[in-house]
Amino acid sequence: MTFTGKMWGFMHRAQVLIPLGLLVFGGLIWQGKLWWKKQVVMEISRASKWDSRVQARLDELQQGEYEMLLYRKVVNLMGERNSSQNESPWEAYLRMRGDREKNDLSKLLWLQLTASVEGNAGNHAKACEMAQKALVLAATQDSAPVIDIHNCIALNRYFMGQPDSAVAHWKLAYRRAKNENNLYSLLVIANNLGTYYHNTGMMEMAKKYFMVADEMSVKEKQRNPVVVNNIVSILMAEKQTAEANRYWKENASLLQGTMQTYYGQLFKINEALLDQASGRWGKARDLLKSMPRDSIEPQLMSEYLRLAIAQKDYEKRFLQADDEAFFRAQCLSHLGDACVHLRSFLIQHIQTQQDVALRDSIYAFYINPSHAGEHHALSAAAEIMLAVGVAGLPVLEGTLKLSAVEHALQHLELQNALRKSEDLEILEFERLSYLLSQQQKDLGALQIRQRVLLGGLFLAVLVVGLIGIVYRKNVKIAAMSNEKSRMEIQGLENEIALNGRLVEYSKLVIDKEKDFQLKLEDIRKGLPVEYQGSVKALMRELENTSRINLQENPFVAESLMQQQGQLEDKYPGFAQLNATEKRILVLTEHLYTSKDIAQMLGCSPQYVRNVRSRIRKKI
Repeated sequence: MTFTGKMWGFMHRAQVLIPLGLLVFGGLIWQGKLWWKKQVVMEISRASKWDSRVQARLDELQQGEYEMLLYRKVVNLMGERNSSQNESPWEAYLRMRGDREKNDLSKLLWLQLTASVEGNAGNHAKACEMAQKALVLAATQDSAPVIDIHNCIALNRYFMGQPDSAVAHWKLAYRRAKNENNLYSLLVIANNLGTYYHNTGMMEMAKKYFMVADEMSVKEKQRNPVVVNNIVSILMAEKQTAEANRYWKENASLLQGTMQTYYGQLFKINEALLDQASGRWGKARDLLKSMPRDSIEPQLMSEYLRLAIAQKDYEKRFLQADDEAFFRAQCLSHLGDACVHLRSFLIQHIQTQQDVALRDSIYAFYINPSHAGEHHALSAAAEIMLAVGVAGLPVLEGTLKLSAVEHALQHLELQNALRKSEDLEILEFERLSYLLSQQQKDLGALQIRQRVLLGGLFLAVLVVGLIGIVYRKNVKIAAMSNEKSRMEIQGLENEIALNGRLVEYSKLVIDKEKDFQLKLEDIRKGLPVEYQGSVKALMRELENTSRINLQENPFVAESLMQQQGQLEDKYPGFAQLNATEKRILVLTEHLYTSKDIAQMLGCSPQYVRNVRSRIRKKI
């Protein structure tokens, strides 16, 4: 049997096929389960509304499979949801199942989603409270959206007037996103930090974060119009008009929008500011006229006022008759930004219109304790009051001058402190990132060693198992071979014993025939002469019959039939032998002597020796 045949027979043994069959069956079941889960997740992701089928599909998912799927689904649907609506069925299912299974991940995801809804509705204190609870639960959950929770807390703290706490949470989220290499989260958090620094007048810090956000948007292959607009604003504030124009043209198609959206208004305002900086005052005026001022978003009103007032200063006239009153009202609504960015307009308006009430409003803003940390705006307010005069105000001019200088210095110190703190944080972050990378490398090396060890152990077990199977097979084969050899030896012994008995029987038959012939000879001699011829003929017939029986001995014939194939393979000239020679060769193979063969065949021993000599010559 060839090697392939032996292996095929070996693999067909039950002790090998059964484990292999079980392994294949288990693999098919596992693949089927993964395919089914993928189909369920795709069906839930594509679902546009909540129904009984969606709930049934969610019930089929186990704990650890449905939580983040539901969270992402609710986040995607949140933009379509009205803030006045009650809890959606997706959130209700998440909360209900989390309570039923005592699942902390479901609870914290529900808290985060509810906090986002409350924040969108303006309930910032409640939103912060729920997000803080989610952050506590997230400490024990590896898959929790910690970045989203920090961002939610930061946004609500910012709108509650707690910018320091907001920045702290944004920076925590920024570090986490950078550690996890989460490009989209880096984009969002960097844009929020850049917006904060831009609003507080820290243009260098704002530009840094806006550039990070733009880089992430390029990597994500989805340019963000807000980020592009913010970068253009920074470039214009730094008087880099050519760079702003170039950047604007590269992303013009991305920034298109209607005036009914925040992005569309921001696009128009930035385009007009860029036109003014580039000397295209006529185009800027057309853009201003195309923007209905009553529908400007509150967040963009300060930029709109700067744009309109700059246009008025250039053309020496307002665009509309009631622009001055509108500008004054908006300045009162955004007094801090107006003092910083619209200083010339406020001074000119107070001096030309003798608007003492506006000056008094600026003074009230200046002495209000709630604005104590806005050093930039307070310094600008003091300078405005010094320019229009302090007559009638309970403050000395020298005090105002000193206060303006102090607030300006404090603003610079704050900027330097933040910049230094940012540099130290960056260095610390780099150090921690390096340590983390080293730990990850060590952990990776350890995991590789563990996998190699497990692989080696598995191979060792497999080799030992195969060796055991082969050993058992060899032991069984050896036992079968021994048994076969024993049976062959026993059969040979039995055959030799039988042959001996046959020789004895043949001798006995020959002796009996001789005795019988002698007795017949005695009987023949006693008979009359006329009967002696018949008896003698009978004796000759018996002698011929005896010789034929000996020559056609059944043992010799059977042995010849059984061993003819073997003798043909053993002796190439076997086919050339006649019948007598073949019989003598068979008996010789059974170790009979010439004398024994002569007795069995009824011939002389010399005749047998002569035949054997001829046989040797032929074969």
